[in-house]
Amino acid sequence: MSKKLLTILLLCSAFALPDAAALTLTCTPAAVPALVRSEGLAERMGDIVLSCSGVPGAILTGNLYVFLSIGITNRLSAGNVVDVLLTADTGSGPVSTGATPILGGPNVVFFTGLSVTVPPSGLVVFRIVNLRGAVAGQGSGGVQAHLAADPLGTIGFTEPLARIAFPVPGLLAGSVSTMVDCHGSAVPASITVGNLFGLGTAVSAQRVTEGFPTAFSARGTGDDSGTRIMLKYSGFSADARLFVPDAVAGSTAAQPTATGLLHGSATGGTYIPGSGTLLLVRVIGTDANGAGGTLAFTPAGPGPLLLDAASEVALGGGAGMAVYEVVDSSPWVLESAEIPTWLGLPPTGGTLEMAPRQTVSFAPVSDVASATATDPIPRFVPSEPPPDCVTLGDCGSFPELVVTAPTLEFTAEAGSRTQGAWILVTNGGGSVLDWTASLAFLSGAGWGELDVDGRGGAVQLRVLPQRMLPGIYEAVLTIDAGSAGIQNLPVKLTVTPPSNPLAPQVLAVVHAATFRSGPLVPGSLATLWGTHLGGSAVSVTFEGLPARLLYVGETQINLEVPAGIAGHLSVTMVVTVDGVSTAAQGVDLTPMSPGVFTGGILNQDNTLNSPSNAAAGDSAIQVFATGLPSPDVASITAKIHDVWITTPEYAGPAPGIAGVQQVNLRVPGGWPPMNTTLVVCSTLNSTGERACSPEAPLSVK
Repeated sequence: MSKKLLTILLLCSAFALPDAAALTLTCTPAAVPALVRSEGLAERMGDIVLSCSGVPGAILTGNLYVFLSIGITNRLSAGNVVDVLLTADTGSGPVSTGATPILGGPNVVFFTGLSVTVPPSGLVVFRIVNLRGAVAGQGSGGVQAHLAADPLGTIGFTEPLARIAFPVPGLLAGSVSTMVDCHGSAVPASITVGNLFGLGTAVSAQRVTEGFPTAFSARGTGDDSGTRIMLKYSGFSADARLFVPDAVAGSTAAQPTATGLLHGSATGGTYIPGSGTLLLVRVIGTDANGAGGTLAFTPAGPGPLLLDAASEVALGGGAGMAVYEVVDSSPWVLESAEIPTWLGLPPTGGTLEMAPRQTVSFAPVSDVASATATDPIPRFVPSEPPPDCVTLGDCGSFPELVVTAPTLEFTAEAGSRTQGAWILVTNGGGSVLDWTASLAFLSGAGWGELDVDGRGGAVQLRVLPQRMLPGIYEAVLTIDAGSAGIQNLPVKLTVTPPSNPLAPQVLAVVHAATFRSGPLVPGSLATLWGTHLGGSAVSVTFEGLPARLLYVGETQINLEVPAGIAGHLSVTMVVTVDGVSTAAQGVDLTPMSPGVFTGGILNQDNTLNSPSNAAAGDSAIQVFATGLPSPDVASITAKIHDVWITTPEYAGPAPGIAGVQQVNLRVPGGWPPMNTTLVVCSTLNSTGERACSPEAPLSVK
């Protein structure tokens, strides 16, 4: 059948009803529109019913066509046959007509070889069953079916259109979590739900709720799986471990699984097999889209079953996924389920270097909106679900992103000092607000930096005009809290030509050991980068106090920050070269910012530690750092590999080296040869505040 002929059939059936005397049957279409998931690509439509009347004994032969307003996505087999069924009821109940359903185009199926004899009653009822369609992206106007017949005049339709489906979001969601600090989150020796809750391992709750009562369904006829829900994790550190339950009891179960973060007490939940209540089971070994795999748990016996099994989520590059399948549910009531995820994390000794993110969607995910032989049924487009708290009436339990920021527009001379602004991030709701910050450059690149204090709720934006030629540059600062909200802030930097191109310019002020920008420590070492810094007479002052200069070059100055400015939060710095001074530049201060020098670890024999010259187990090493406070105001600790050393053999000034601190440690014995890392930390006695150095490489033999 050509596309042109199909179009003619469609037009004729819509606008030119044949003479009733010539018709074999006159049919009135009807349908009960199904609620279908607006995320779905293979949703089952409502049945189409044709109530027909004709002359008893007349024989109907020909083809019946069904055109959908969306793509047809039924299972496709040889000869373009699809798994759609046409039945006829001539008074003894519905039976198959034997007509072959052929896919005639992306959105049309026709039944060929149709042959039905009109019974003595003159009444025939046809039913078209199991049409599937790609609903995603079609809006909320509903799905229409248009009917036609061939040859023309065999069937007349009193109304050729039937509405067979209404798309509704099928997945609603909300998430809450507990906070993890630098002390980490312990993991029990035996991984069970009860042990994870009992030890207090940090947990988050991902709640999922169906948008209508049949949105969560067990595997049905023609399905490859039940409804699946995929949790995706990203942004976790290399030493993080994630755990999830093997089965989750939903809101209608005998005892729903709960974390205690939303309602009630923490429990693994209880499910009674065959009860028709919501049960999600983890699927092991799926592909990246959430298809395939095997169920981790099969409910058996009369029950009730206590759901206590849990297992680890495999992480690669800080990312992983967990997929759950609905194996039981109720088609009559709206159901939800709370899925725990536990985070195990060893103590970091300092700021957490993580930007964790968890997302949820239906699965398997796909972009295939046509009938195929192999693509999974059901399947869905990846999309972030709407919040479920409005439906369940507990929005106050969930976080809400609130961002307070000034206008982020800056003007500066080329080569001038860094400017900045603080953006406050607060939680206007309940639970814990997890968020990330990123800067996307629309013009230019590298002229802005972010310092994110995720736990303190602030972002420091630094703009660096010294890196750019005169011009106008724009960027977008994004604060992303997932379902709790996203806010985009425009950033603009206008760089003007320098008033004196030969004057000294400080482009960056950094930690002398780590070369990271940030607050300086009085009495420790810092490095200035810039232009025109060299000369016959060079000085650097902080709040008028001269710094000891250790090296002066045209683009670099190494110095000892004056100890006399201790106690200040910020000071002004001025560099003077041969009588020409920079403008006063603000510099933030902190009581501690440890950093180990590159090549700053010596073995017991005073040789440089390296992969080819590793330290022996149970030997002493010397670590040279800057940014550590005096031992009389802070305790000094260290971590080698995963072992904390709370009492160094020595911690104090490095003899004869201004601004440098020395920490002597003993390497634990009994380890295999390895290349690992070391951090040095300090904890202020007065406040308990702790700061740790970035990891420094250490080789052990």
